[in-house]
Amino acid sequence: MQEAGIDSDMLTIALEPEAAALFVKHLPVERKVDGKRGDVFKTFAPGSSYIVVDAGGGTIDITAHEVMDDGHVRELIRARGGNWGSTSVDDKYLDFIKCLIGDSVARHLQQSQSTVLVEVCKEFKIDKRTISPKSDIKFQVRIPYELAEEYTKVYPGENLMSKDSVLTKRKKRVRISFVNDKLRLASEDAEHFFAKSVKKITRRLKDILQEIKKQITTLILVGGYADSQVLTKAIKSKFPEMRIIIPEEAAWSVLRGAVIFGHDPSLIKERRSKCTYGLMVFETFDPSKHDEKYKYNDGDEERCGNVFSKLLEKDEAVTVGEYQKERVFMLHKKLNMEI
Repeated sequence: MQEAGIDSDMLTIALEPEAAALFVKHLPVERKVDGKRGDVFKTFAPGSSYIVVDAGGGTIDITAHEVMDDGHVRELIRARGGNWGSTSVDDKYLDFIKCLIGDSVARHLQQSQSTVLVEVCKEFKIDKRTISPKSDIKFQVRIPYELAEEYTKVYPGENLMSKDSVLTKRKKRVRISFVNDKLRLASEDAEHFFAKSVKKITRRLKDILQEIKKQITTLILVGGYADSQVLTKAIKSKFPEMRIIIPEEAAWSVLRGAVIFGHDPSLIKERRSKCTYGLMVFETFDPSKHDEKYKYNDGDEERCGNVFSKLLEKDEAVTVGEYQKERVFMLHKKLNMEI
């Protein structure tokens, strides 16, 4: 931050799920979302609760909020998730392409023309949002001509575009075809690129809903991955009782929400601690709770070292802007610290 020349007084950290929720809350009535008219107003009414799924490229971040009587928001759970974003889908497609061209071609490309594989993923990123579950329309994506050229160099006399099937890592034979520079395969086969990612996301959502004691009927889905029909239809299918809100231009929800947050960060009233924080302290030795191996003599007194004194516990509610009571810790015989 300092190396970038940004004054710390001019910088505010905005959490992505919070920023996304702020954006949805401030959507104009005329810019409706995927859902029934009035869903946004119900979602942010006092006493209501909702889940935010920020489905980005690298990670999926999920949290749950409750709207308080004064309109402020508090976290019901700390934000959590994993690396099941849309890039994990790209990786599955790239594995498929490597099965198509073979290990020898793949190794040669990685060593001498890695940009070709980058171009392969770039084409897929553009077209993968068109993959529709249970569709009879085949999915097609452009294959860079350099890939076919490299294939012929490694396997003289053979043409990549003449192949009619691919044996995947799962040992499944997938039928394919080529039309000019476009690779075509059944929509059902293309869906498999999403399978692991979608399974992880829906399973985590199910776990979170079971963990939260309150009944939650609204799910806000934002981020670039929210444009995927495979993901959105999977979530709607797994949670048919929930009201799903997907704003237009979902990929920009976090960025635009962060701007709103910068102007008015007061909406978020309470968060949950992601970690347990504390200090190593030295206490008067108590055999009922301390380990003998950490006991030492401090003059006439027996003390215990390496004692972790918790300041804040994981998942503990923290009110934004609220000061904690001062506490005095003995860090060393001649050193006290006030917090």
